[in-house]
Amino acid sequence: MKTNSPYKLLAISFLLLLPCFSFAQDIPAIKKVFRDFQAGYSKRDTTMTESFGNHLFAKDIFVLGTGSEEWVSGISAAKNLIKNDWAYWLNLSIDTTKLNLQKAGNVYLFAMAGTAYLQFPNKEIAYGYGMGQINNILKKETDNRLKLLALAQESSNLINEIEKGGLDVRYQIRLTGTLILQNGQWVFQQLVYSFPYPMQRETAGVK
Repeated sequence: MKTNSPYKLLAISFLLLLPCFSFAQDIPAIKKVFRDFQAGYSKRDTTMTESFGNHLFAKDIFVLGTGSEEWVSGISAAKNLIKNDWAYWLNLSIDTTKLNLQKAGNVYLFAMAGTAYLQFPNKEIAYGYGMGQINNILKKETDNRLKLLALAQESSNLINEIEKGGLDVRYQIRLTGTLILQNGQWVFQQLVYSFPYPMQRETAGVK
């Protein structure tokens, strides 16, 4: 029976390990993508959404937000969604220590946990924020019936959150999606924000 030479066995072992080497080499660059993503959400500078999107988004990116109309394709629409997030939405803190990555060909699938939160110094500011949210909803909605329904629902939710839950508002959130290599840099091609169901406020500090 013919045996394989040590050189052939070494070559086979090397080929089998190549995907592991590639994965390990990609990790630092991918972690930087999430650090830059977090930096943008921490600063919330709406004048920087253009450069933020150009740096982190693929041209054909698809983003699914938590709002019923936040279903957008293309980098321009994605930038507008991010700008709206930074102007009106909750603060976002992602937990990169719980980043789950899987490679499929030249694409990375990712899933990670985080916290969406707001902290108010007093009720007056909390209600002021709530009024801003309601006015934003009313500006977007054109149907008067839907305006009233949105007003009733959002108002009751806000009052309940502030009066019963307190001034420290925190929810668990999950980010999932895909990363691709574009012009030598890893960028988001799909990005999905989702709250676990049922949504429950948490009391732990920001991660």
